[in-house]
Amino acid sequence: MLGLLIAIIYLACSWPSYRRDMESVHWPRTQGIITESQLKPGYVRILGTPTIAGHYADVRYRYTVGATVFAGERISFDPSLRSEESARREFDLYPVGKIVSAYYDPAKPAVSVLVPGLQKEQHDLLFLGIGLMAIFTLVFCFLIYVVYRINRELRNPPGSN
Repeated sequence: MLGLLIAIIYLACSWPSYRRDMESVHWPRTQGIITESQLKPGYVRILGTPTIAGHYADVRYRYTVGATVFAGERISFDPSLRSEESARREFDLYPVGKIVSAYYDPAKPAVSVLVPGLQKEQHDLLFLGIGLMAIFTLVFCFLIYVVYRINRELRNPPGSN
């Protein structure tokens, strides 16, 4: 029961982000230019000590919507850290001065991304959440069935008719 509740809460909390990520492939596109690009280590705190957990490409770009110039820094909606080699491959795609396509939210043009849509890891997490919810639901239904059968047998023991 607790697992089902956790899966439902996970999906409910993450659904708005997944929906935005999926809708971003339909956002308008405009031309942008890379203004900064660095390969950086990403840290996590383990027992209070910062420890390198991976790397990421820190990219900044400018794009224009109408007469307004915006600054963006999101390559994709997948915030995960990567191996240094993988992050370097992504970093190499965005050198300073490169002209790029920036996809922006028409309702909030300050929200933009260079690679729209769900990335592979996000697909995997979404399907994991749905799969866990399905498994917990089946287990919950099976337990209800078992309790029902036990109660029925206790009320009507064999040979009591």
